[in-house]
Amino acid sequence: MSKHIEECRRELARVVDLLKGQPGGLSITDISRSLDMNRNSVSKYLNMLVISGRVDMRSIGVSKVYTLSDRVPISSLLDFSSDAILVLNGRQEIVLANANFLAFAGHKRDDVIGRRLPESALPIVSGAGVLRQVGELIREPKGGKEIEWTDDSGSVFFLIKLIPTVFDDGSPGIAVVLEDVTALKRALSGMKEPAE
Repeated sequence: MSKHIEECRRELARVVDLLKGQPGGLSITDISRSLDMNRNSVSKYLNMLVISGRVDMRSIGVSKVYTLSDRVPISSLLDFSSDAILVLNGRQEIVLANANFLAFAGHKRDDVIGRRLPESALPIVSGAGVLRQVGELIREPKGGKEIEWTDDSGSVFFLIKLIPTVFDDGSPGIAVVLEDVTALKRALSGMKEPAE
């Protein structure tokens, strides 16, 4: 890692640490004085933090006041879901994969992020039927579909939901949600028809 990048990360961390103790927020001048840092540098670091979503800015009169963001990064939130989830951009490149999807697929995050879904060879989601649905969803949003997937351990049933999303920059994306409905499917098939 270059010395410049290390220094930038250190300074960003200093700004974030200062804002942690200031729930009401601080102005560029306040931060500059507290950290004994050049106003232009403070402004640059705050812009980076606002763009990344870690800091919010609001205008109060002629001043800009900066506070830590209350937003939870979507990647962290997705890891709490019991579903396996992928998020794709408009070019069908994988931009997010939650922990459940990675465990199911048997891959590490770095192995899948940035890969195009059609060339990924990932289980279930790179099959022709799902790829066709993803392509159709990009053109016209619609609901999900149940599919059966078979591996060495037997059949597993998934309800695949394709959800249109929009990224911060306004570009379109798709969340591919795989809900394991195997237990429900087996329970329903084991139920007997009521006697007439």
